[in-house]
Amino acid sequence: MDMQLSALLKLSRLGAPAINVEQLDMNRIVSEILKTLEFVAKEKGVKIQSGGIAPLYGGRGPNEPDISLILSKTLTNILM
Repeated sequence: MDMQLSALLKLSRLGAPAINVEQLDMNRIVSEILKTLEFVAKEKGVKIQSGGIAPLYGGRGPNEPDISLILSKTLTNILM
């Protein structure tokens, strides 16, 4: 949870520097995250489905929060 808040705070503190906005393939990102959580989901008896997620426009880079990290931590917290 701390990492999520830190990433969001980092985003909120971005000022003048331009964010490199690009289209992110959310289906691919979520699919990769779900692969890493597959064991925990099976252990908990949870079935997770995803698909048809619209692309997201966001930044990628050292000064920008990683959307995959935010989603991964969120889904992990939900399963725990």
